[in-house]
Amino acid sequence: MANFAQLDSNNIVTNVLTVSDDTPANGTTLGENSMHVDGETYLQNLYKGGIFKQTSFSGSFRGQYAGIGDTYDAVNDVFISPQPYSSWSLDGSFKWQPPTAVPGNDKLEHNGKEVSTIWDEPNTRWVGYNSDGSTGDTPVCYWDPDTSSWNSL
Repeated sequence: MANFAQLDSNNIVTNVLTVSDDTPANGTTLGENSMHVDGETYLQNLYKGGIFKQTSFSGSFRGQYAGIGDTYDAVNDVFISPQPYSSWSLDGSFKWQPPTAVPGNDKLEHNGKEVSTIWDEPNTRWVGYNSDGSTGDTPVCYWDPDTSSWNSL
């Protein structure tokens, strides 16, 4: 199947549609001819107008698979997800990066309990919460990039 993002006038993805690989495209089919304008034209005719851009489920073209709310950057021919936090910046691959890299993986242990890491925007740092919910919404530790270690709160 071929997937297409439907865009509004500001290049914001409003819908993602699936079209059969058998749809004609430039003498072959969409399944054999990714990113060909024939798929976009097919949808424009079907919906009597609109803006459509093909997106790759595997992310093999246009940066990433388009999702509702993403922006299509026509200059760089990529889809960009909404900025998750105001402190994060877009890297050269059009992915949002935190000011402090994610420490290791997203799981760790604190006082013998597994915790999950979440970005704490007000304090611009990574914090850990007990995965079992025993501390509710209260973080138990934070990542200190200066010492590359987790510290108790």
